[in-house]
Formats: sequence, C-alpha cells, structure tokens
Amino acid sequence: MTGETLETVVAALEDAGVDALGCNCGVGPEQLVALLPRFAACATKPLVMQPNAGLPVFQDGETRYLVGPEAFAEQMQKLADGGVWGLGGCCGTTPEHIALVAALVRK
Repeated sequence: MTGETLETVVAALEDAGVDALGCNCGVGPEQLVALLPRFAACATKPLVMQPNAGLPVFQDGETRYLVGPEAFAEQMQKLADGGVWGLGGCCGTTPEHIALVAALVRK
C-alpha cells in the first residue's frame, strides 16, 4: 500500500518493538505461502498469517471466496511447516476452515 518492500516494512516493525508480525486479510493462503521465504529471510519475530479464503470474486451479485476448508487447511499446513507461529483466517473463512486449521496445529 505504501510502496515499501516487505523487507523494509519488517525492519520498521521490528525496530518499533513488535512482538510478532505477519499478514491479515487481502490475499489468500497461496499468496502467503509464496511470500513466506521472504518473511523468513528477514523477520526475527514470530510470524502470524491470517489470509482470506482466497481472493474475492463477484458472482451472482455477491462477493464470494472460493477456497474451501480442505484446500485452505492444506495451504495453512505449508505455512505451519514453514515456521509460522500463529495461524488464522479472515474474510470468507468459516468455522469449518478454522476447525481444520486448529486440527492440523494440534498434531
């Protein structure tokens, strides 16, 4: 939004004394999986990722999120395996999405 690089934003947030950092809303889990190597390379604080259930699409007069619970959990597993400390969901996620993510982190 500001035109800064991810690395610049991470450095500024860590310099400001945050306890954790990450992404919430705006993108789906696949986009965060793609960004994770960059986060991991520059962040020293725990990472938190709370993506939407995919990118929104406008269908039949409604905004819809097309990533179902199983596909969402599959991508969230990749984030967990990559060292993300906090996992959640934002727009388009349902209790079923979150239940599957909770089940995977309890393993």
